[in-house]
Amino acid sequence: MSKETNNQYNLKFGAWRFTPTLKLSIITLILFCTLIYLGIWQIHRAVYKKNLLHAMQAKAEQPTVNIESITEPSLEKDRFVHVEVEGVFLNNYTFLLDNQMLDHKPGFRVLTIVHSPKLQKWVLVDLGWVPLGKSRDELPEIPIIYGFKHFSCCNNFG
Repeated sequence: MSKETNNQYNLKFGAWRFTPTLKLSIITLILFCTLIYLGIWQIHRAVYKKNLLHAMQAKAEQPTVNIESITEPSLEKDRFVHVEVEGVFLNNYTFLLDNQMLDHKPGFRVLTIVHSPKLQKWVLVDLGWVPLGKSRDELPEIPIIYGFKHFSCCNNFG
């Protein structure tokens, strides 16, 4: 008997013959299962983000709360709550969060700390987004905020 008749799992395409081996079949099965898993993960991630967006929109419609009234912050109930804060910006503790995109443009998120004397705590405040300059070596100019300020912001708690 010839080798062709012994192997029942081969396909012939013109001069080319596809003859899968056990090793190739196992690798294909592993890759197939991995891709199925990643596809399901992407679907779950999309549902999570959709629910997160709905939670953000629902909290945005609620009235602003004074941060002093939040005695025990909770990630579940206080996330995305708009809060009012009074305090002094600690400009020496301003930093830039890199790799942030806005309208498909790269830039930085500007984060600084506000000391609230009524709370006796420091609060991290997101001051917004600034575009990336010609290179990462050139950092954007961040204006200094002086004095005691009263402002509203969205509390992200994570």
